[in-house]
Amino acid sequence: MARILKELVKRCDGKASLTPRHVIVVRVASFAFRFETVERLRERIKYYEKRRAQAVELRLRPWPQTSEKIGENPGDGT
Repeated sequence: MARILKELVKRCDGKASLTPRHVIVVRVASFAFRFETVERLRERIKYYEKRRAQAVELRLRPWPQTSEKIGENPGDGT
């Protein structure tokens, strides 16, 4: 499960900033992803939902069946 937080950024490009700025931080397992806007976060969610749907589709395809056994060479007569 992901944890979503809003954090205050105190520095920008290594320099202190007087303008308060926040980033969205999504923590999943031991990873942390930072997004500057909600729109950017939504773009990433849509992208990964699409990728996940493609992966599920690939998993649902049946594997091609072959009659050959491992280690046999077709045509050698064994």
